Amino acid sequence: MTDKSLSILPNELFHHILKYLDTHFIIFTLRRVSKQFYDITNRYNGYLLDVNSMSSSHLKIISRIIRPESITALKFHDEPNQQSQIGLFFSIFNIDQLVSLKTIVVGDCFHSENYQHLQKLPIKNLASLHISYDRKYETYALPFISKVLSLPTLHQLHLIQSNFTLKDI
Repeated sequence: MTDKSLSILPNELFHHILKYLDTHFIIFTLRRVSKQFYDITNRYNGYLLDVNSMSSSHLKIISRIIRPESITALKFHDEPNQQSQIGLFFSIFNIDQLVSLKTIVVGDCFHSENYQHLQKLPIKNLASLHISYDRKYETYALPFISKVLSLPTLHQLHLIQSNFTLKDI
């Protein structure tokens, strides 16, 4: 009888599979399956962190488990009628250690304070930026976008501006 367990996969293949899994699932479920999975997830260096998709308590736990240099993508968005996790993220993670950051996704409902946080991110290796912003925050968004546009590593840029007026069309 053959062993059909995930545990027989080589670590490189397992890391490739992890790219398609949610960080929350990796940390709170998969990591607890076995000592081997625990070790593999500790060495994994391709985490996508969707900041507003998790509770404050889970975000704090994740900040103690994941090394900042193993985060390659960040997703920020503020939902109406929901407490923002963005300020919390910047207060609990050592931002200077996000040296592997390759992708940033910024959703609507961002305000001036959040753009000030974005300016602090180490983006020298950034390859992709997806940003959706309201026109009323253009004065805060444009300096960050300009900074990103000057990067030689940038390969992908998606800009969505909302709140157009009829005279603009």
